[in-house]
Amino acid sequence: MTAGKNKVIGNPFEERRQRDVDFEQHLLDSLHSNFKKTVVEGRGDKLKHSRAKEKMLQIFGELEEGVDGLLDGTIYVGVEAVEVGLADRIGYWGEDLKDRRVVTASSKTPW
Repeated sequence: MTAGKNKVIGNPFEERRQRDVDFEQHLLDSLHSNFKKTVVEGRGDKLKHSRAKEKMLQIFGELEEGVDGLLDGTIYVGVEAVEVGLADRIGYWGEDLKDRRVVTASSKTPW
């Protein structure tokens, strides 16, 4: 029993209908589009498109259409993420937290 026809979308105990697959793909496409926009706005000139393409060529020997190595879902370890501009540095969560506490304690801002 459900409260609506779409309540079963994504339920692993229900048969997947084509309309469910289409809807889930629509959601993923929308999320990916928002992700790309956020990364480009947030990282801007720090993104190293040519370096990312070089890495893709090293790994795969060729570039598939739609693969740029930055906004296509490619996963990088820390060092590689810094190389292609997806991260500024490699660090540890505790170090970052400590740095934030020092800045917060020494400033008059409430955050």
